[in-house]
Order: sequence, then C-alpha cells, then structure tokens
Amino acid sequence: MPEGAEGCHSPPVTRALPLLLLSLVAGCQASVKAEVNSGKKAAEEPEPPPSLVTTAHDSTVRTSRIGVSHRLTLTPEASSRPLCRCLAAAVGAPGDPSFSWRGEPPSVGDDAFVVAVSGDGTPCDWPTRGRGPSIMAVEEEAGNIIVTLEESRPGIPPARGAIVHRPASAEPWVVFRTEARLPYSAPLPGSGEPVCRVRLP
Repeated sequence: MPEGAEGCHSPPVTRALPLLLLSLVAGCQASVKAEVNSGKKAAEEPEPPPSLVTTAHDSTVRTSRIGVSHRLTLTPEASSRPLCRCLAAAVGAPGDPSFSWRGEPPSVGDDAFVVAVSGDGTPCDWPTRGRGPSIMAVEEEAGNIIVTLEESRPGIPPARGAIVHRPASAEPWVVFRTEARLPYSAPLPGSGEPVCRVRLP
C-alpha cells in the first residue's frame, strides 16, 4: 500500500454521514407535508363504519306486536259516549285516558296506534240489542283503516281492542263496518257523516 494511503477513505465517509441524515429527515418531512396537503387522514383515525353511526331512525320505538288485544277495552266513561249507532270507540296512543288496559300498556311507536270499541252503556235503539261489538278484522284500504265488527259470540271472549299499523296517508280515517245487518256501522242521526268513522289523530 502506498505511503499515506492508510485511512484515506475515513474522512469522506465521516463527512457524508450528516448529509445523508439530513436528506432522510428532509424526505420524511416532505412526505408528511405531501400527505397533509393531499387531504389524506392518518391511519390512526379511520372513518367509523356506517353501521356504527347513530341516527334518529335507530332510536325510534318500533311496534313489535300488531293485532287484536284482549287486554284493551274502553273505560266506562268512554263507553258511554257513542261514536255511531250502538257503538262507542276511540283511537289514539295507548296512554289515552279513554283506554283501559289489563296490566301495563305495551310499547307502541309512531308506526302504530290502538283502537278500542264498546257497546256497554251506549244508547242503542236497535230492536234486538245483542252482546255488543267485537273486532273481527282490521285492514288498510285506500289509505284508511277499516275495522270490521261482528256481534260477540257466546263462549268466546269479545275482541274489544287492537294495535294497528298506521297508514302512510296524511289524514287517514278509521272506518267501522259490519258484515251482517248490525247497527255498529251506521252513523249517528244528525252527525252528517256518510259512514261510521273517526279521524286518526
């Protein structure tokens, strides 16, 4: 090896190391700035999946049970107020003071309402007054709710209440009908109504 050649490579490497470190730091800073300027979010802050985002719809109470309820009747006071011929009825929320429940009222959301009927204590000029009305069927027709009534049968508990899906129409009616020649679907004299019905609140 020529004289003076020993250790000749060490000084350039020593001088180059700070330059290499500075270039790496500058490159990292440029990468971070580019990521921030591009609008990308850091990996530690991901967007929550849609299924975990709480919405007003998720908090709405939905009615789980629809149909006839034998726990629901009208109060004696409400039963004495005739809606139609020989019939007292009320529609609304389960907590309406016109309703009487056996046990706790069920949870009913905005997607449903309750209806109850009675013939007890209601003035009736029908020649052969029977055992009172019973709900036979409930269905939607042309945006309204049709409640079909029948005469209560011996040995069968009458269905005096029901939980019903609320129709999508803006101002629906609850219309009471009968299949047989019964008085419950006839409007009160002088009421001006063409049929026995009540507006759903």
